Amino acid sequence: TPSPLPREWRLFEAVDPGRVNPCAVLFAGVDEMGCLHVYDEIYETMRTPLEIAAMIFAKRWLYSGALLPEDLGELNMLLRPGAQDGESAREARLSAALERHRKRLGDCPPQMTVIDPAGKARTQSARQSVQDMFAEAGIFCQPGNNDVTAGHMRVAQTLRGVDGIPMLKVGLACTKTYYEITHYRYAAASDSGQFFGDRERTHSVHDHAMDALRYLVMARPCWTPGAPPEPPRHSPLGRQKHLERERAKGGRRGVRPRLTVQDSPAS
Repeated sequence: TPSPLPREWRLFEAVDPGRVNPCAVLFAGVDEMGCLHVYDEIYETMRTPLEIAAMIFAKRWLYSGALLPEDLGELNMLLRPGAQDGESAREARLSAALERHRKRLGDCPPQMTVIDPAGKARTQSARQSVQDMFAEAGIFCQPGNNDVTAGHMRVAQTLRGVDGIPMLKVGLACTKTYYEITHYRYAAASDSGQFFGDRERTHSVHDHAMDALRYLVMARPCWTPGAPPEPPRHSPLGRQKHLERERAKGGRRGVRPRLTVQDSPAS
């Protein structure tokens, strides 16, 4: 069960789309000190934007307290590949189930979701871009900054932090991200010691979560003052907070508090 996130955090997401190559999604929060905490990830191959969107919403609902893990049975079943009723029928059922959950729980949107800027490109054979497909499923993204050299520098600067204190932390749930961090490599020189082409070029392997991390850091996520959004009232956490407020007012569970003259709408 995911631990609840501090309500003071400001939340951000980054997406590096892929199908044969992994689609990587990073979930991060910025605390009041400006430290960026990458607390979870999605790392999947052969998934459609609708399926990735359903996984993103599931993470949002779990970490916001809108759902408990045992409440995700229907979505988890529909996300299993190889359904007997065919892929098109499974996608239709998944879309309907996702729409029902969104109407009941809301979208729990972050401050920003950034995506590979190539995701907004349309080809002659495709009427929709990847970014359009995510938007159709309810995940609204902004194109990220894909300046590789500047992204490497900013990630390194964030890792160095301030006064030796790193301003970027990766949680234990992010196993793929940690693996890529430890296996990310610049392209090697030839046997003669000469570079051919761009010396800043990196190997195009183990870089999907790293690309998402670059988009995330280049978006300059920061903490902003203000009260975080309340959880949906019909969610488990929302019901708990509602009951706590009612008890503080002197109300009883299941009984609407009686209006006083001061509370009356007519006064």
